[in-house]
Formats: sequence, C-alpha cells, structure tokens
Amino acid sequence: MDNKVLILTLIEANNVGAYLQAFSMQEALRENGYDAEFGVLPTKNDQNAKSSGRLGKIKKLLFSGNLGKLLFKAKDSKKYAKARKKLALSKFDSEKEYTSAVIGSDEVWNINSKSFYHHPQYFGKDIKAKKIVSYAPSVGNMTAQQAKEAGVSFEKFTALSVRDENGFNVVKEIDGRIPALVVDPTFLVSSLDKFVIDKPCKKDYILVYNYNIDEDCIKKVKSFAKKASLPLYSVGTYNKWCDKNISVDPFEFLGYLKNAKYVITSTFHGTALSINFNKQFVSFVNQSAKLINLLQTFGLEQRIVNSDKDISTMFETEIDYNEVNEVIKAKRQDSLKFLLDGLSE
Repeated sequence: MDNKVLILTLIEANNVGAYLQAFSMQEALRENGYDAEFGVLPTKNDQNAKSSGRLGKIKKLLFSGNLGKLLFKAKDSKKYAKARKKLALSKFDSEKEYTSAVIGSDEVWNINSKSFYHHPQYFGKDIKAKKIVSYAPSVGNMTAQQAKEAGVSFEKFTALSVRDENGFNVVKEIDGRIPALVVDPTFLVSSLDKFVIDKPCKKDYILVYNYNIDEDCIKKVKSFAKKASLPLYSVGTYNKWCDKNISVDPFEFLGYLKNAKYVITSTFHGTALSINFNKQFVSFVNQSAKLINLLQTFGLEQRIVNSDKDISTMFETEIDYNEVNEVIKAKRQDSLKFLLDGLSE
C-alpha cells in the first residue's frame, strides 16, 4: 500500500489545541505505519482574514495599551515557530495526486468562524486523492440551514466522521450518510507522555487555560484560589488577573498541565487534555455545543461550571478516572478503526 497521507487542518494558529490536534494526528498515523504530510494552503487576503490577521491583532493590542499581552504573544510566536519544525509541512499542490487525504480535526467546517480562511479543500474539493476521509472536524455552532445557504457539500468524502452531535446532525441532514462520531486526535495517540516537557514547580498551583470568560466567572476562579491558598498560573493564554502568565510551546503546556494541582478551563482542548491527563478540572462551557458534547462523551457533565455552582464545592468531589479511562480506551479503539479503515478501503 501507498502509506503517504495528506493532512489538511488548521496549523497556523498559535494555540495549544490547534497545534496538538494536528501533531497528534501525525503521530497516530505514524504509529500505524503511515507517512503523514501536512498540506500548507495559501494565505488568502479576504476581508475576514484581514480583520482577524496578526497585524490587525497587534494594532488592536497597541491601541488598547495592553503591552503585557502583546509581549506574551510575541514570545508565543517564537515558540510556535520552533514547534512547527516537528510537523511534516509541505506546500499543498492541487495538481499532485495523493492516494489518501485526511481532513480535520478542529473547526475546519465552521463556516461562521472569522479566524481563518475557509479553503474549499476543507470540504474535500480540489484534491486529487482516491480516498478523502474527514476526521473529527467540528462545525462549531453552525446549523444545517446555514450550511445549506452557504452551499456546503460533503459529497467529495469517501468516509465521514465528526467529533460532536451538532456536526453529526448537520452532516446527516445535508449528505444523507451517517457520519461516525470519533474522538479528537489528542486521544488517538497511545500516550502523549513521551512528548511532555516536564515543568515541575516547587509549590502547587491552579492552571488556567481560557478565552473570554466574563467578570462573574473570574470572581468565581479568584474566590476558589483564595480558599485553596494557591496561585493562579495562566499557561498558554494571557489573563491579566492571574498571578502569573506563562508563555509556552505546546509540549511545555503539557508539562505544566501534568503538574497542576487543579485545572480551570473554558476551551475544548483544555478540557480534552485535562481528561487525557486525568486531571481534576472544571470547565466554563459558554454554550459551546462541542464542549458540552465532549464532557457528555466521558460522563463528566458535572464538571460544567454554571451560575449556581461554587468551584470550591465542585473540586471537593474528585473525578474517578477508572471508568473514564475505560471509555477513552474504547473510544480510541473505535476511532482508530474508522480512520484506518477509511484509509485502507
């Protein structure tokens, strides 16, 4: 068999989740005898890309006077540039013939997102490949109606999977086929431990990994930190209200995560990695369907923070990972089977 696999996913963002889902897919394929290669798609200068591009973000931070965050992001850029050397990157060639291609994961199908350009290749178009497999893409909160109005089609895919219920319903309604529900690639690797850059600290801390939580949520977090007598370390994201902000590459992030006493997050991958590393965590889901579905998959809905819940009380009940790890094992096996069957058929 030809073991060369083209992967198309979001690899340009300087954040832990985007990088590790891509890296994990590469490593999972390698563990199973495939030679993975990421196709780097051209940058498009559409209005959405301009408004959300790095230059625009830098200007916004300068005008807001948030120099701390700007310096933090500058450090991030250097660290991620180095980390990307661990990915097999090559310029995508629409004329090149591939045996197989994997599209996903992350939010490659979320047409409502303004944070990236929506290349037609994310929907299997303009790719010369005998087999085109979608692996765990998310549509975000996009509806089937929005997808229809945008002319979204999944007909190019020879095998279809999604990572959450909303994506399942959208694909089923538009395409008619029943997509497989698979786990995020960060669960596919037999173990992420071997990639961890250990970051042991002399004292315990609470790891914070979040985007855009409101003032009420911040008060909850700070109240818990005070009761626990532990510092708040914002790792991989900048939060002025935390005791310490730490710029990391993805593997350093895993080190801080591994050694954290508690984890507080509002992101999909912050939650997924916490589960993967068996951490005591809570999540602010902010009406995120994909995050709610992730927690439901592992029977951890009780870790969702809402207005009625006190974080201190939530952490009094520890997660028993015996059952969770059995679910991870079963889901990994089923998801790998889908992926490998899709590439070999």
